[in-house]
Amino acid sequence: MSRVKQNIIANYLGSGWSAAISILVVPVYIKLMGVESYGLVGFFTTMQAVFGLLDMGLSITLNREIARLSFQSGNEQKTHDFVRTLEVLYWATGLLIGICIITLAPLIAHKWISAKGVSSDEVERAIIIMGLLAAFQWPTSLYSGGLQGLQRQVILNVITAGVVTFKTVGAILVLWLLSRTVHAFFMWQTFAGLVGTIMLAWFLWRNLPPAGRRASFHLELLRPVWRFSAGMFCLAVTGVVLSQLDKIILSRAISLEMFGYYSLAGVAAGAFMRLASPFVAALFPRFVEFSNDGKKEEDLKILYHKSCQLLAVIVLPLAVVICLFPREVLLVWTRSGEIADKTAVILCFLTFGTALNAIMTIPGILQGSHGWISLALRANLVSGVILVPLIIVMAIKYGAVGASSVWALLNVVYVIVIPYFLHCRLLVTEMWSWYKNDFMLPLAASLLVATLVRVIIPLPVSLLAMVCHLAFVFLLTLSVTLTVTPFPRMQMGMFLARLVK
Repeated sequence: MSRVKQNIIANYLGSGWSAAISILVVPVYIKLMGVESYGLVGFFTTMQAVFGLLDMGLSITLNREIARLSFQSGNEQKTHDFVRTLEVLYWATGLLIGICIITLAPLIAHKWISAKGVSSDEVERAIIIMGLLAAFQWPTSLYSGGLQGLQRQVILNVITAGVVTFKTVGAILVLWLLSRTVHAFFMWQTFAGLVGTIMLAWFLWRNLPPAGRRASFHLELLRPVWRFSAGMFCLAVTGVVLSQLDKIILSRAISLEMFGYYSLAGVAAGAFMRLASPFVAALFPRFVEFSNDGKKEEDLKILYHKSCQLLAVIVLPLAVVICLFPREVLLVWTRSGEIADKTAVILCFLTFGTALNAIMTIPGILQGSHGWISLALRANLVSGVILVPLIIVMAIKYGAVGASSVWALLNVVYVIVIPYFLHCRLLVTEMWSWYKNDFMLPLAASLLVATLVRVIIPLPVSLLAMVCHLAFVFLLTLSVTLTVTPFPRMQMGMFLARLVK
């Protein structure tokens, strides 16, 4: 089995386990803590994404540089020094983030968040603990990016899945046996986060190629890559503004309870980025290799279309089913009619937008592998000028539903416009093949099948029958989408042929 296939399988197993346990445990958290307290969990996720701007593109830079250096001999010491330099910067940044959050805790708790069932003092204590958690977790993106660049993604996924399980099971036990408070939840998350960071650091250094001396800090090593890193930082800034502004505004504009429902829908929709991340992690080093070798352009084209089509088949059937059956999915997941009623429309919009965003990850890594990020940056800047005022108006006027609808609209525009300009410069002969085979065929097949089932077959009443109904719709939609999408259809045909033999 090739390294790429091995990494993709490992990424899906690890990411799938992490996503499944993270999604399944949400109703348990809400039952033990209450939906308001869970709203604070969503607030921490948003705050973490905003502080993620301080990454300044360094984690993806490390990923790209290690991938590039690993194809060349004689760079072992440079690799060690590069990692050490970024490691020092990351831990210093994590400390800064922690201090900022702790300092702002009283202001956020008493002036920004509108809580009813949770006291402001308890919110403040939880935010202080969030500061420690953010500081300890901050370097994980560095260590994860390094392991990805080394293509040691089996190890990475074992660690990640293990830490997520440790965090989740431990949090449930703490809430169940010790204290059903949100600050108890975050105290456990802080301890588990520190354990995970230490493990990732140890395995990254263990897997680096041996060097002649101990790694040392050399800031000048960042000079050759500062343009790429600066570009990634600017891209991250605009990306966070577009993806997190709705949550920032909503955390102030609506009650903590309603923000809890929005966060719940965000967890479910966020699973689609987890479906895309295994491709990004496994394929980016290979894209970098092919993009830097002019003799491998044909290999790059094949890899590009294969990965786009496989990702479309993985993402679109599930997304379409959730968009057409949002209340039923929520009812099966949470077993709460109240949560399903208040969250269904939000889930539909967030799922649709996030699924399209996930589809764009493969064109995104094609740009990144060539060091060309100005297209995405310009797109984000234009979108920001037009859509940020719209997000503010819709969030304030229509609340969670209005904000989520703008997220869906943004990604509809992206998936139509970005590939056109991308293929005017990179893989210029592959534009219409992407639109037709990599996107429109799987989307049209998924929409047609799921819509026909929604219209023709009555919805069941009992919970068990609803589970079976949703499973049937998904499997039928997936099967038809597989059949009409060229590369997955070919792979399925080869698999069936081997079974017949």
